This record gives sequence, C-alpha cells and structure tokens, in this order.
Amino acid sequence: MRFSNIKRGNIVLDVSLIKPEDLSMPLIKEAYEVPTGNAGTEQLSKLLASARDRGLLGFELNSSHGATGAALLRTVDIHPGHLMA
Repeated sequence: MRFSNIKRGNIVLDVSLIKPEDLSMPLIKEAYEVPTGNAGTEQLSKLLASARDRGLLGFELNSSHGATGAALLRTVDIHPGHLMA
C-alpha cells in the first residue's frame, strides 16, 4: 500500500476498485514501490500473478493537490458515506 501527498483539506476526486483480472503492472508498481529495470520487471510480473491468483482487488485514489494512492485488498465493504477496507 502506498499513499503520498495526503494533506488536510484534500478533496477526493476519484476512487477506483479494480477486479483481480483487471489489475495492471502500473498499479502493482505503485502499491509495492517496485524499482524500474529488468529485476523490477520480473518482480512486477510475479507480484501481479500472485495478486491475481489470490483474488486481490486493486484500490486507487486520486485527489486534489496531487494526493495519490494504491493498495491491494482482500475484501472491501462500501457503506453510504464510508469506505471500510
């Protein structure tokens, strides 16, 4: 899980839940902070396959003032006005 530039007053513009089969290398790279390069690409492929095999969901956050985040979740419950992971 990785979130950055979270500041008081940020306005959440977009929250995305991604099905296991739709997980992507960029999301895995951001969630695990995998370095670039050949070793990183191999590690990303393994992590992506593992996340899909385990049925993990992707979670992406984009907000005002540059706050971003990515995480992998086993389950998520959505309630009006709240997100509980």
